[in-house]
Amino acid sequence: MIVIVDEAGVRMLESVQATFVERGVRVIGTSRIGQCVALFTDQGSFELARQIRSDCPGVRVVFPVVGSPLCDRSNFPVSTVVDVGSTAVGGALFTVMAGPCAVEGPQG
Repeated sequence: MIVIVDEAGVRMLESVQATFVERGVRVIGTSRIGQCVALFTDQGSFELARQIRSDCPGVRVVFPVVGSPLCDRSNFPVSTVVDVGSTAVGGALFTVMAGPCAVEGPQG
């Protein structure tokens, strides 16, 4: 989960962290983003995001990111198919793409 808190209140930041501790969620990192602070946790859910939003009014944004959302099939139930020449990539068949690596030199 990613939570962005207004920097203005150190108490608000402590309040958000205390809310995580009460719910058994561990803060694994923080980062300053402009005038805000982002907290990163080791777990999250839509329910926890709702609770954080309601319990901590100084929270600007909550992203309930869990696992790998960009590759989780439940987030993208329909396959994206891209035609590359005469080959459909992303269809029902397994496709392997290979070629020279961008960091390889002429010697390999």
